[in-house]
Amino acid sequence: WSFGILLVHLLKSWSFWHVRFPILVVTGIIGLLILTYIKLNYHIQPQRDPGFVCPGIPFVPAIGITLNLALFSVLDVTAHLMTIAYFGFGTAMYFGYGYFHSTITLRKQKELELTQNDENDEVVRS
Repeated sequence: WSFGILLVHLLKSWSFWHVRFPILVVTGIIGLLILTYIKLNYHIQPQRDPGFVCPGIPFVPAIGITLNLALFSVLDVTAHLMTIAYFGFGTAMYFGYGYFHSTITLRKQKELELTQNDENDEVVRS
């Protein structure tokens, strides 16, 4: 039902047909041309036993992205702002966790503790 309601809304919406739809069509065509260029120029020759090959790459994801952009263009400005805030918060959490829990940071902290302990031992011995 929700897809049918969305379709009826899109068919009646002036801004969709005169503003958003041409932009989506042009963006989709340009995207497909770029993906076709990449697919043709960087095609890997098949091997004897390629194993699992995912069909429809890169066209299925491109179609999915285009449809998601079409659905996202119908949403209100508030939904766009909330999505940007959500992605910003998630990105901050992702990089913050990686920064404070990385093995490089832990290794540097251990090295710093060892050097401080060595300095303290030298001060006590003197």
